[in-house]
Amino acid sequence: MPALVRAFEGRYHVWAAGGGLTPLSADRLEVPEGADQVWIRTHALAPWVADCVLNRDRAGRWVSRRDPEFDAPLEQVTWEREGIRYLKPEIALSFKAKLNRPKDSRDLAVSLPLLDDTARAFLADYLARRDPDHPWRSLV
Repeated sequence: MPALVRAFEGRYHVWAAGGGLTPLSADRLEVPEGADQVWIRTHALAPWVADCVLNRDRAGRWVSRRDPEFDAPLEQVTWEREGIRYLKPEIALSFKAKLNRPKDSRDLAVSLPLLDDTARAFLADYLARRDPDHPWRSLV
């Protein structure tokens, strides 16, 4: 969190979200218990420009917020470009499956043709374990 706040300092405001909003700054880096996201905007009245999901770890391994029994090395659930890590699409889709909003279904429709067999198998297994009646199961 200190590196994130320092990177945006002077250009953006960083807020911990979850159970309310808490501004973060160089003087206040502590993320409140229960906060599971960091939202970023240029000032207090501006729209949000980024939403960063926070995940806990278990013995240095990434832990899924939707499936706490699943943990993995960070390198297994993310990809990296220019020093920034992003969740792999199948991991993001497993997170989005819970709400199954129209925008989540659109994300599945766009992403699914791009997933390799391993990624599809991960998503299929996740859905089978967490929600056997999920409508996406017939698609993956």
